Amino acid sequence: MMKGNINLISYDCYQQATEKQLAGLKWKENRVYYISEIHNEKMQDEIYGYIDDRCRRLSLSTVVNDIYRFDLLKEFLNEKCTSCSSITDKKWEELERSYKAFLYKKGLALYVRRNRPDRRNVEQQSSAQISFLKMYYEYVVKCKTADIPENEKDVWDMRKLDIVPRSNPIRGRYRLDFREIRQKEFKEIIKKILYSHCQTKAMGSIKGELRGFRRFASFVYDRFPEVKHFAEISRDMIEDYLVYIKTDTGLTSVSYTTELSVLDNLLDEIGRELEIGNICNLFLSSDCRAYDNALPEAYSDAEIRRFNCALTKLKPQLGRCLIIHQMLGTRIEDTLTLRRDCLSEKSGHYFITIIQQKTRKYKRPVSDQLAELIRKAIEVSEKEHPDSEYIFLQDNGKLYTDSMLKYHVNIMIYENDIRDDNGNYFEFRTHRFRHTFGVKLTEMKLDDDSIARLLGHKDTRTIPHYRRLRNEALAEDTKAVRDEMNELLAQYRREKENAETR
Repeated sequence: MMKGNINLISYDCYQQATEKQLAGLKWKENRVYYISEIHNEKMQDEIYGYIDDRCRRLSLSTVVNDIYRFDLLKEFLNEKCTSCSSITDKKWEELERSYKAFLYKKGLALYVRRNRPDRRNVEQQSSAQISFLKMYYEYVVKCKTADIPENEKDVWDMRKLDIVPRSNPIRGRYRLDFREIRQKEFKEIIKKILYSHCQTKAMGSIKGELRGFRRFASFVYDRFPEVKHFAEISRDMIEDYLVYIKTDTGLTSVSYTTELSVLDNLLDEIGRELEIGNICNLFLSSDCRAYDNALPEAYSDAEIRRFNCALTKLKPQLGRCLIIHQMLGTRIEDTLTLRRDCLSEKSGHYFITIIQQKTRKYKRPVSDQLAELIRKAIEVSEKEHPDSEYIFLQDNGKLYTDSMLKYHVNIMIYENDIRDDNGNYFEFRTHRFRHTFGVKLTEMKLDDDSIARLLGHKDTRTIPHYRRLRNEALAEDTKAVRDEMNELLAQYRREKENAETR
């Protein structure tokens, strides 16, 4: 059935627009999507639904500017897709190449340069025309798969699964993409395994498992294209993969040992599931051995002072958040999800309840000064966002994400020329503040159990790392003095030897 055209005048975004908004619009004379001009009637329903959905959700300026992008897309569809029953008849990679060639012939840009003030650089990204086509393509895929169970799709939204895994509220990453796994058996089995993990594991852990398995599957497909089944995987292939992941991926030793351990566990679980014994013991214990000499990185006192002096340039509530983060020594997701009822008092002492997103909830004492700072942050939050249970919120009432926090802080660092002790721009790493806090606790001569409780650890296994880091820092601080003493001793020894030879 042929669809009619879409006139923006009939939508709320147009009817509720102010005169100033209407006067500032581009393409003032043309406010109609002429969908009837698409020659392929089968595709008119798809694009009508896509445009209608955008007009209901987005701002007037956006959908008016979309008319230009639609007209280009319409011309492309009439030229290249006349025989298609759906835009998804073509694979996205093929469709993208064809559209880029179409735009190139018209002399239109395929990419745009986007200024990134938080990274002090300019990035290249696809033009708005290509993004418009991609969103159209993904809309059609979504509509066609709406009735398919989420765990049977090639791209999952974990929030829509029957079993929704635990999620971290400051990390809005809910998608699992299996499309890069090109071996059919590999894809089907890993879907089944990861779906079962939703009962016990968090979203972040499941995404890490898929990332590690996807890298391995791509390696097998490129190096051993004849391998289609798990039973064909051998120890020789694993040894080749060990060389690849350590030399060709750019991963740090901590990252690739973690990823190898995850892959080892997955293959072991798959082997038991498929009753293939040979893939349960492909890894040796030495393959996934963690490096015991890996030390946490911490900021120096001078770096902390320079950074904190610039926090006045941020929004006051965001500045409070970062000071509280440093003084608590928590993970950033635990700081950003502090609740308004977190502070309590008992026998004249203040305590804070920290709900760790990664592990468990615990309570620890805080100083009067820190309690006062937290109380002030709570008052501001209650005034600006009375309906929320959280303390640190954006202007729109949503929690700060890790990336949003880094965006604002990195802009502050570049604009105020904040440098580290080596003269480079200050490297903002939220977890490094936690390491710094741990080192400070060791300098206070606290025992390992007390440090573990203050950091929210279940045990004391990681505490020796903080002590080693402190000892290395002390060694570095006294290096100049020790070098001077060594030179004096060497000079004394030379003088003594000269005296004896006379």
